[in-house]
Amino acid sequence: MIVTQKYRDLMSDNDRKAYDVLVEGIINNDVTVVADKADTDIPTLIDYIHYDHPQLFSFRAYAYSVTDSGITVEPSYLYSPQDYFSLRKKCIKLTKDIIRPFKKLDDYDKVKGIHDWMCIHYQYEDIDEESHSIIGPLLYNIGVCEGFSELFKLLMDMLDVPCSIPCGIVAKERHAWNCVQIRGKWYHVDVTFDINHTIERFPAHDYFLLTDREIVRDRTIENRLCLCRNPEMNYYVKNGLLLQNQSDLISMLDALRIDRFPFCIDFRLPETDNNEKVRDNVNKICQRMIPGKIGFGRETILNFNEPTMTFRIIIR
Repeated sequence: MIVTQKYRDLMSDNDRKAYDVLVEGIINNDVTVVADKADTDIPTLIDYIHYDHPQLFSFRAYAYSVTDSGITVEPSYLYSPQDYFSLRKKCIKLTKDIIRPFKKLDDYDKVKGIHDWMCIHYQYEDIDEESHSIIGPLLYNIGVCEGFSELFKLLMDMLDVPCSIPCGIVAKERHAWNCVQIRGKWYHVDVTFDINHTIERFPAHDYFLLTDREIVRDRTIENRLCLCRNPEMNYYVKNGLLLQNQSDLISMLDALRIDRFPFCIDFRLPETDNNEKVRDNVNKICQRMIPGKIGFGRETILNFNEPTMTFRIIIR
């Protein structure tokens, strides 16, 4: 297991020293941790520890003081040491079970396998503090962006795939997702958004392996940990589902053989100056071509995600 510490990697020497002392103290469930003064403010340093170390799920709150000579942090924990180690043991077993089918795959298939597994098995729901850590998904199959991105990172660490957790603002709210490195190149993955777009156990891939230019269509990035510039591993590019125009869609639907239900059709189109018109035209094409392939009595659902220009047709 290789733990990617992308935030630590970008720190000054003073910050790293304080960071390492704090991590060691939190691992030991210490109630007081004293370290040399850091260059970065303590709340930001603590955030970085959370993002680099999702396995420290018991540590969520703290008090701190700063003097000329150093810093004192008083962590508070969600669980007693006994309960924490019991939960940690349970989490280790669950995560090992999740990654077992993917351990011998190449990095792309590891990332896609974990992404798809999470999309199928988890739902977005904010119940309590546990929804914001790996405990929500692992034990209760629910979570929010913090919990999902932290679990995804932990699973990538266990599979030796470099992974980090960037943060930003989406629709005026703070949001966390992941970046992964495949064959030396970095990509964005937003499991939370794809969980919300998953229908009928068909994993969504709207936010799977995006570039910087693509991900910022619906968010800002607060901390750019890596450059994501190459689109070659994007799900739609890699699988030949990036259509160039509506004529390509007509050709794809014309060649389509629908032999089971529910049935899912995914594709992406280029961004235009009038994306609503593109959506309306796609809807008209589907209404014209799909009924003849499925007969009567079936429901057809068209979903369009404008920031990623991705379309999903579900027939059931």
